[in-house]
Amino acid sequence: MSYPEVLARMRVLLPTFRSRVLETTKLRRLPEATCEDIRKSGLARIFQPARYGGSEAALESMIDVLIPVGAACSATAWCLAQYLIHNYMIARWPKAAQDAIWITQPDALVSGILIPLLGKAKRVQGGAMLSGRWPFVSGISGADWCVLSGMMQDSAGGAAIESYFLVPAQQVSILDTWYGIGLKGSSSHDVKVNDVFVPETMIITV
Repeated sequence: MSYPEVLARMRVLLPTFRSRVLETTKLRRLPEATCEDIRKSGLARIFQPARYGGSEAALESMIDVLIPVGAACSATAWCLAQYLIHNYMIARWPKAAQDAIWITQPDALVSGILIPLLGKAKRVQGGAMLSGRWPFVSGISGADWCVLSGMMQDSAGGAAIESYFLVPAQQVSILDTWYGIGLKGSSSHDVKVNDVFVPETMIITV
């Protein structure tokens, strides 16, 4: 989907996002209809590689999207920013990880949090076992995947290495912790996992 086409679809959606502000605030998350609008419009896919149907736009393009969406509904824009930037990250992972998500679900919404010291992982055959609890995972209630971070120790007990993990959202427990004064609809809850297996293809280390 071309970037100009996505911008045109966004402009059509702005009154709808504005009309759902009260509903979004009451739900304390994006309504399912809003998540579906984001998927169908391609708004979260402007940084996605073209081979998966994304716009493959420049990083600064997010300004053209987030400013008008934020003027319509701040919570929607905040969650969209998370979906955008995490797709931007995934576009820089090995192709095997990209294929695992985007071939079967090219419009997937991805949330996450990058605080490595809050997660612990240990290498096992074919991947790693990940545990931890992380705060402020905005947009998690509407996400399909989650980027989590932790310190991973190898099976030999060596020094832990900062690592990042792609985990299906259904394997992540959402803790009802977000009661902010503002951005009430952003569902910026804590999340946790306990000994979740993450395949090697869905892990990167730094």
